[in-house]
Amino acid sequence: MLVRTHLRSHFGWRIEDIVLASYERGNYVVSFDSATSKFIRSCSVSKANTQSERKTVHRELWQYINRNKIHELDIRAIYSHFGITTIGTNSFQNCASLTTICIPEGVTAIDEGAFAGCTALTTICIPDGVTAIGKGAFYNCRALTTVTIPDSVTSIGSHAFWGCALLTSHPFTLCNVRTIENPLHGIPSY
Repeated sequence: MLVRTHLRSHFGWRIEDIVLASYERGNYVVSFDSATSKFIRSCSVSKANTQSERKTVHRELWQYINRNKIHELDIRAIYSHFGITTIGTNSFQNCASLTTICIPEGVTAIDEGAFAGCTALTTICIPDGVTAIGKGAFYNCRALTTVTIPDSVTSIGSHAFWGCALLTSHPFTLCNVRTIENPLHGIPSY
């Protein structure tokens, strides 16, 4: 505990984020534990091979974000570890502390209400390969100012960006979108 206290006082690290491994008396390997690695270790599912297991990962991730008031989350390692390719329905709904999220390569769909009510969310990175953004996916993300939608998106559900009044520009071109159902309702004219 003395080594952790020393590291906290000198580097400002939180004690619970410091991982020490002793390889010989008095000599330590010090590493910083990320929110991502902490979640992967704490999750009750080791691999998400079934729909039920994927729902469990999403539910536990939602609880982890809200319990720890996570602001920024790079879910690439989490989704890769569990083999998840779809951000499920309401997966991050009402994660009020979340400000930035990077969606990993390999995700092909953002389901209905996935980020609805994430009122602090300002930035989201959607990778090429996502083909569908579900109904209300970003519904009432009031702080959302930046979203880049790749050309791979061919379908955007109704009210996908409803209430995202701070979006300062049209977030996508319509060249590849075949289905679009009033996704910008609630956004001021641009």
